[in-house]
Parts: sequence; C-alpha cells; structure tokens
Amino acid sequence: MKSNSSNKELKNITKESITTALFILMQQKPYHEISITDICKRAGVSRNAFYRNYSIKDEIIRLYLFEITDEWRRRLRQNHSITYYSLFLYLFRHLEQNKSLAQLLLKSGLDYLMIDVFFKSFRDLAEDKSGKPMYYLAFLSGAVYTVFVHWIANDQSAKPEQIAEILCRFAHLPPNEVIQLPDMSSVHHLMYELDFSYRKD
Repeated sequence: MKSNSSNKELKNITKESITTALFILMQQKPYHEISITDICKRAGVSRNAFYRNYSIKDEIIRLYLFEITDEWRRRLRQNHSITYYSLFLYLFRHLEQNKSLAQLLLKSGLDYLMIDVFFKSFRDLAEDKSGKPMYYLAFLSGAVYTVFVHWIANDQSAKPEQIAEILCRFAHLPPNEVIQLPDMSSVHHLMYELDFSYRKD
C-alpha cells in the first residue's frame, strides 16, 4: 500500500504533466480548440486522472496562477518592514519573471483568469486589517492589472522600480509607509472560499 507521501508526489507529478501539456498545446492551437482528451494524450495520463485533479480546463491555469502568486505573497512576508513601494516592486519583479506566460494567456483570450488572481490577491492582502471598502480594493487591483497588461502587451521598457513609483503616485499611496500584512491565506481559500472576484460564475 502506498504511503501518503508517495500518493501526494504522484498527484503532484500528474498535475505538473497536465499543466505542462496544456501550455504546450496552447502554443500550437487556439485554447478553445484544445479538448480534455488532447491534454490527457499529451500529458500521458487518463481522463480519470485528469478529473481527480481538475473539473474543467480553466481550473488548470487558475491553480497554476494562484500557486505562482503564492511565491510573491510568501516573499512579501519575509520582509518585516514592507512598504507600498516594495509591495509593488516585488510584484512587478515577479510578473517580469512570468512575462512569457502572461503573454501566452493574453494571446489565448484568458485575461479573465489573470485578473481574477489580481482581484483575489489584493483582497487577501487587505483582509481583516485595512477597513478599505471593496470598491477601493477593486479599483486598486484593476488599476494594477491594467498597468501590467499595458506593460507586457506593448513591451514597455519601464523597470519594476519605475512601475512601483508610478503606482504609488497614481493610487495616492505613501511609498515609504510600512504596512502590516495579515496572515497568509491558503491557495484553496483564495480560489474557492474568498468571496471577492472579478466576475461571478
């Protein structure tokens, strides 16, 4: 009988294979033409294995985006004197590292998946401590997302440091003010439990 650690490792390998297969297929044909069968064949897994991990195709990308965003959220909490400037700086350095993925998602018409990650992540950063109204958080996350899309879609030369300064100025946030972040939420909480989204299903 397999141990829990072996089962978890196998599950992670399966999910990684499925995710890689989807991204390869997205470079070859339009997203809407990619079927679950196509993904399973490319990944070398059964349809049962697919549905044990995901319910629909979009969920593969949503989970991957939340997981890589998790890296940014963890890094923020390693800095005990995080400011608004450094929050945006770390974010855009992280986004710069994932630029090719973002360009692929935009090309595939999947911007709604990216913006949902922005909305949920900004809501989580302010949860239980800011008292800011939801419209403000929606405005801020939408504004940051729009700047990001303009930055990558038009191959702008601005550095993350410049973007961080611009966002602080536009959002009227004091760049050097130290902010207190709440405890980190899990990826599952952001994806399925947090009631703050770009659009309702």
